[in-house]
Amino acid sequence: MLEIRNIHKYYEKQLLLDDISFTLGADETVCLLGPSGGGKSTLLRIIAGLEELESGQVLWDGQDITHEPAHLRRFGLMFQDYALFPHMNVRENVAFGLRMQRLPDDEIHRRTDEALALVNMNAFAKRRVTDLSGGEQQRVALARALVPHPRLLMLDEPLGALDRALREQLSEDLRAVLQQMDIPVIYVTHDQEEAFTFGDRLFILHEGRIIQSGSPDQVYNHPDSLWLAAFFGHKNRLDGHVVESEPLRVRTADGLLECGPQSQEYQKGQIVTVVLPLDAASLAADEKNTLDAWVKDIRFQGMGYMIDFQLAHGQEMTFFFNESLPRGGQVRLALQPHSILCFPKIEGQGT
Repeated sequence: MLEIRNIHKYYEKQLLLDDISFTLGADETVCLLGPSGGGKSTLLRIIAGLEELESGQVLWDGQDITHEPAHLRRFGLMFQDYALFPHMNVRENVAFGLRMQRLPDDEIHRRTDEALALVNMNAFAKRRVTDLSGGEQQRVALARALVPHPRLLMLDEPLGALDRALREQLSEDLRAVLQQMDIPVIYVTHDQEEAFTFGDRLFILHEGRIIQSGSPDQVYNHPDSLWLAAFFGHKNRLDGHVVESEPLRVRTADGLLECGPQSQEYQKGQIVTVVLPLDAASLAADEKNTLDAWVKDIRFQGMGYMIDFQLAHGQEMTFFFNESLPRGGQVRLALQPHSILCFPKIEGQGT
């Protein structure tokens, strides 16, 4: 339904969005994921018609709407700060857009009631928005975005202003609401868990470019770059060189590691960096694909333990274990080949 073609945008003479292109299906939710300041919110505003672009196109159902005014696009946008009117009560805030369209009063009442029911806020209809909690304000903002029956819904960091406990609670409610709607959704966030919860597909936006896209599990388990691996928390690294390409085996200072299938091919002798995700290690039953290590520190995480290790040559690593280990003890860690990521070594880059 939505197609973005080759969008470029400058801000204060700096390139903010660099050749952005993607498509969005009729009932699909895509997440734009990346660090703050990467241009995600600006891209939403361009799609909504609230901001000009330097070049590129925005198409809806095959029609070019690049220069169409925002009010004619029939897109809903929920802002990060909610942008509610403090002098209005909940019902007045939700109904505001419908009144601007000069719809009949009975239709305004009916659609406002429907939107408030969808977010479970009927009981708060006459309450001033300044008397609401952050979570309640978020629901009102969502109802206001939904009440005009938009063709596309865009959510800009909708949970970003909430504390962690409330964010976890409302993410489930928001997911349920979105699943009831039969419209495409663009969800912007810098939080990986949110992106994994909501997105059918992820677009990773970094330094103004989409550097990778795919399903949440594909992007998380097979990042295309060291930067993205680190962004997802895969920070355990060892440098080495390829001693065999099929299967891929890498010699490191701490031992020989066999890696599973990778997204690119490597040549014998090539200098590489192997990345070991948090869940890649277990206690070894034999000597294949192992690292000798000492337990430095242990942190309970509710579902298990984050354990810091020091390898024989001084490298420190952290892995997640279901059970605790004796602090200071020596262990042999077994690494699952399919979990190991491999990337070309970047000149001048340390581990």
